[in-house]
Amino acid sequence: MHISRSFPPDGTGGADGSDRWTTLVGRLRDEADTLVASFVSRVRVIPPYGRGVVPTERLETDADLTFEYLLRRLGGHPVPARLAGIGPSIGRDRARRGVPLNDLLTAVRLDFRVLWEALRERAAPTDEPMLVARVEDVWAVVEEYTAQIQVSYQAEAALLARDRQGERAMLVAALLSTEDPDPDEVAHVALALGVAVDDDLLVAAAGPAAGRALSRAADRLGADGVPRTCSPPGGTAC
Repeated sequence: MHISRSFPPDGTGGADGSDRWTTLVGRLRDEADTLVASFVSRVRVIPPYGRGVVPTERLETDADLTFEYLLRRLGGHPVPARLAGIGPSIGRDRARRGVPLNDLLTAVRLDFRVLWEALRERAAPTDEPMLVARVEDVWAVVEEYTAQIQVSYQAEAALLARDRQGERAMLVAALLSTEDPDPDEVAHVALALGVAVDDDLLVAAAGPAAGRALSRAADRLGADGVPRTCSPPGGTAC
C-alpha cells in the first residue's frame, strides 16, 4: 500500500499556510524527546507493552526514529536510508516478541494522537484553518507507515509459524520413533505442542502416497479445534 502525498518541500507559498506549517513541523523535530516521552507513557497502557514485552530502551529508540521519519514526511524532506526501513524493522521485531498484531497497530496509531496534540499545543489560534486543512495529511502519513509495519509483521509471523511447525514435527517424529521416551523429552514435546504431559494424543499414519489425504484429514480435525502436527510437515504421520 502506498499513498502518494505532495507536501511543500520548503517554506514557500505562505498564502496557503505552508510557511507556518513548516515552522510547526520544525518545532516538533526540535522537540522530539517530548514526543517520545508522550508516546512511551501512552503505549504502556496497552497490555503487552505494560508487561515489558518490548524493553523501554527499544521502545524509545524506535519511537525516536519513527517520529523523525514521520516529521520528515510531513515536512516534505527527504527520508535517508537509515530511516527508510524503520517501519518494517518494527513489524519484524514485534512479531518475534509475540506482540499481538491488533495491539501493535493500536500502538502505532498512537503516533497520530501524539503528533496531532503536539501540533495543536504549539499552534496559534490563527493556525486553526491550516490545521484543519492538514489533518488528513497527518493521518495519511501515519496510516501509510502503519501499513508498512503490518505487512512486515505478517510476513515475519508467517515465517515464525512455519519454523515452529517444522520444530514440532521433528520433535513428534523423534518421540514416535522411541519405544521408551525419556520423561524430559516427553515434557519438551508437550510444551512445544501446547498440551499437558498426560493428555491423550491421536496418532494417524499413512504411506507416502497417502500423505496428502492424511494432511487434509488433519486439517479437518484442526478446523474443529483439534491441534495437529504432521511429520514431516504435510507428511505421513499426524
